[in-house]
Amino acid sequence: MRSDSPRLAGEAIGEMRAWIGTQLGADYVPEEPRQFRSRKSAQDAHEAIRPTDAARTPESVRAFLDDDQWKLYDLVWKRALASQTASAEYLATTIDVEAGRLGLRASGRVLKFPGFQKLYGVDEEDDAEESRLPELTEGASLAVASEPLAAPAEGETPSAVRPSQHFTQPPPRYTEGSLVKVLEEENIGRPSTYATIVGTITSREYVARDRGRLAPTDLGEAVNRLLTTTFPVIFQVDFTARMEEELDEIEEGKQEWHRVVKDFWVPFSRELEKAEKSKDRHRKKIEEPTEIACPNCGRMLVKKFGRRGPFLACPGYPECKYTRPVDDAELPVPMEGTCDLCGSPLVMRNGPYGRFIACSRRPDCKFTKAVTLGIRCPECGQGELTERRTRRGKTFYGCNRYPECTFATWDRPRPTPCPNCQAPFLVEKETKKEGLTLRCLKCGSKFQPDTVGA
Repeated sequence: MRSDSPRLAGEAIGEMRAWIGTQLGADYVPEEPRQFRSRKSAQDAHEAIRPTDAARTPESVRAFLDDDQWKLYDLVWKRALASQTASAEYLATTIDVEAGRLGLRASGRVLKFPGFQKLYGVDEEDDAEESRLPELTEGASLAVASEPLAAPAEGETPSAVRPSQHFTQPPPRYTEGSLVKVLEEENIGRPSTYATIVGTITSREYVARDRGRLAPTDLGEAVNRLLTTTFPVIFQVDFTARMEEELDEIEEGKQEWHRVVKDFWVPFSRELEKAEKSKDRHRKKIEEPTEIACPNCGRMLVKKFGRRGPFLACPGYPECKYTRPVDDAELPVPMEGTCDLCGSPLVMRNGPYGRFIACSRRPDCKFTKAVTLGIRCPECGQGELTERRTRRGKTFYGCNRYPECTFATWDRPRPTPCPNCQAPFLVEKETKKEGLTLRCLKCGSKFQPDTVGA
């Protein structure tokens, strides 16, 4: 069941208030039961998620749940009971200090009544010492402390006054959680669609995860630039919220669906038709100029996006068909030997399914061959093993005679014979528990890398 409603049944509220009064005391029960207003977009068919019985405390059901289940129940139980518990009360104090041309201010607070925080194990005795201020009288003279009040950082000279400077930082990038929170605030989507939204922008590589945060990729910025300039009305933040409201009003009988659809479709179809006629101009919008000259014609290359990711291309296409990878590390590497078809030098390239050897005159010359590991295929005995990639980019190793031979393994082969069955190679297997080990595909034996020959 899913629900974003804060509504609780009257029977449940009564049980919670009774439990709070019995276990915590009458002071912890509010004068009136607490009712929370649903957001306009909330799906209010179900109650809020809550414990079936307030008396079933997390401790009483601990033996019947695993760790994850217990943590979830503990969260739900405490949050539900806290919603019907009295508020915490603090005594707040602010001290203004005159210090020449500067003014200093210190703020502190003391917990007077823990209220709902009692459920989380907080009471008056747990109040943080650093939040308390010393007793002072108005007009009293203050002096700088004779000794440091806090331990100095490593390499810092002990001093009662710590000079520090802080600069305003830009807002942090969204995490998945903070993005969902903004979607809720802007009334975009539903709880059932939040996971799909996050999954779409990550799977299409519009964003990349960077230390737990979502950073826009070059492709994401290019797509955003194209769509917001081509369909400015649809990509306003409040467009989806307005559409959600109109759909709710259709459900409630306040709007006529033909009119809502017409109001959307008529202007959108005009913009779509206009975009269709300007496809070439729109393609230019997502291209990014570079300072790299085309080796064939001298024009400055532009960055484009294909189905396999970004690449650099000559803007003179179709007259000039030069392309190259964005990363210099993926540029063709000269190899020994010559092309079997035209006699030109060979180069090693990176393709969608791994590395391969090709003619330096590609695409004019179509000659290619696989990069092998120098290990004969154990299944057919004719081909050699080569490193390849799946469509999703995962590396595996298979016979270069595919599809005639279908041998494949996820583990990297190493040209070390098996000491037990004399198989011509072992494969590398790495796990958190055992680390790197060598395994024989034929007899299943395992070896530590330093116990067998290289």
